[in-house]
Amino acid sequence: MNGSSMCQCELLPDREVSNDCCREVDIMAKSPLTSALKSQRFGSLFAGAAFLAVVGCGAPTPEDKTTFPEQTDNLFFIGQDLGAIRQYTQSECCVKADGTTAYINLYNVFEENLSFGGTGLDASGEPIEFEGTWGAGPLSAMKSARDFDTEHLAIGLFIANNENPDGLSQLAAGLHDDKILHLIKLFSHVRGKVFLRIGYEFDGAWNQGYEDAETFKAAWRRIVDVMRAEGVENVVTVW
Repeated sequence: MNGSSMCQCELLPDREVSNDCCREVDIMAKSPLTSALKSQRFGSLFAGAAFLAVVGCGAPTPEDKTTFPEQTDNLFFIGQDLGAIRQYTQSECCVKADGTTAYINLYNVFEENLSFGGTGLDASGEPIEFEGTWGAGPLSAMKSARDFDTEHLAIGLFIANNENPDGLSQLAAGLHDDKILHLIKLFSHVRGKVFLRIGYEFDGAWNQGYEDAETFKAAWRRIVDVMRAEGVENVVTVW
């Protein structure tokens, strides 16, 4: 590994790699975590995110590109910010992704000074060019869905109480239904499925309020109930 250039390798269960760059990290694909993920439907969705690796090595050639096993329930997502997605797609080193990732703060979707929560829509629901950031790369769910010739979008939806005391209780009581309806406008721009991770990283101590399991569940249900009432058909809730 000479570190002179970068090569990106996506690692999934039963992954066959054709270049030395990827082979050096292929051991990750045989880990117990990957085996556990493989046993679950859409397991490769999460394995793809967990084992997308960037390692220093010689620049790949077209014949270095690899293919996935023929399994119809495998979906490959790239992320997690626009910068990383752009680097992956521009490198042309690896297989085409099925989808991209994005992160949205539900409480901020109407707030211009807070990047409209990362939606990529303004307060009226119109797409904007502005890209926000939470300190870990540029974000715009709209651009993640629109700019990379992919079909699906995986969204981490932040609903913790950190900057919004009683936010979960308010969600459960319907006080943020207007924000959920705003999200539905975004979902309509996605060609395929939206894999919505409501309250992602709910077991992380940095996310306040999720430890109140009943309130968390009530907030989750409220979001889902509003989407169902609006006839939304392209969203799958995952965690």
